[in-house]
Amino acid sequence: MNEPVFASLLADRFMDFVAFRRSGGADYCGRAKVLSYFDRFLCHQGFGGSYPSRDILDQYLTSLIHLNPNTRANRLSVVRQFCMYMRQFVPQCYVPEPTARTGQKLSRTPYIFTDNEIKALLVAARHLSPPGSLRPMTFYTLFGLLYTTGLRVGEAIALDLADVDLARQRLFVHQGKFRKSRWIPMSASTCSVLQRYI
Repeated sequence: MNEPVFASLLADRFMDFVAFRRSGGADYCGRAKVLSYFDRFLCHQGFGGSYPSRDILDQYLTSLIHLNPNTRANRLSVVRQFCMYMRQFVPQCYVPEPTARTGQKLSRTPYIFTDNEIKALLVAARHLSPPGSLRPMTFYTLFGLLYTTGLRVGEAIALDLADVDLARQRLFVHQGKFRKSRWIPMSASTCSVLQRYI
């Protein structure tokens, strides 16, 4: 994951905070990215303060209203952690209450594709435009890989050639969910499709 680039007036504070969290052993890549959304919001608002005020945090919370409640809660949680850090240096820094982020936590009901729907999806992928380009084979291979291995989309997209072991019919996933690395077994037919794609 690329390091976020902070650009608001609080950019140095954001970088110090991320470095502080990492000094305790936390990877903090994902949360640093979440913090960059707040940084971008501050830039867009033309924020000129030296610390987050209640007013700017209320505006930020309002700007997140279109998001899933879980996503909204996650974003506010990271900003709250930053504000708690800032308060050590600037006592007047506003720290939103934990209750401000609570809301109905909705989980998405997973959709289970039938075998026929999977086949139709793979057929449609092979007919993507432009004809003769790499795009149809890329999507066909990606969808097939997700279906046969159970990889998450981000894990599949992050794969490199070095992660593919066709001889042993397996893939290596570097720091997937919860930063855990693991080997994923593949069927012979999946290996065959990957070999063709490579």
